[in-house]
Amino acid sequence: MLERAELRLGEARILATTLWTDFGLFGPDRVWAAGEAAAASMNDYRKIRTSPRYGRLRPADTRREHAVAKSWLRERLEEETDAALTIVVTHHAPSARSLPPKYAKDALSPAYASDLDDLVAASGAALWIHGHTHHCVDYAVGSTRVFSNQRGYPDEPVPDFDPLGIVELDAPTQHAAARDPGQD
Repeated sequence: MLERAELRLGEARILATTLWTDFGLFGPDRVWAAGEAAAASMNDYRKIRTSPRYGRLRPADTRREHAVAKSWLRERLEEETDAALTIVVTHHAPSARSLPPKYAKDALSPAYASDLDDLVAASGAALWIHGHTHHCVDYAVGSTRVFSNQRGYPDEPVPDFDPLGIVELDAPTQHAAARDPGQD
């Protein structure tokens, strides 16, 4: 598992973190309610323990982790690098645009995505890959391509999942372009 970790793979710098949500997707006045909805409905808050001696994971814990991860990510993205391109990998989605349209205003949506469009746009990353939403997306925020190709649960497959989902990156321009595996 990569948590707040940097990995070099050839000419690419990969920055990876879970990036738990801050529950602020619908604004600061709805953070508490969004956290309570998540705690009441999601397995994360029933099954994950913060340590063997203490209780379950709480929304306050994940908001704190979000702040730490966001700060770490911002610092890494602002650093000078000799990498030809940067790829960010997070579990949680960085934008409301990653949510399935039918859940855009759902009370649980803030548990799946954060409003980090400004960070994504300023990141300089060629590609930002995420999961967690059980929804496949491919869009740009600024010059950063946001991509998610999620299989979903075995009994709840994601319709647009591509088992050969491949993304090609042009290193010199940090531009991410989709590649059709059928063109080989």
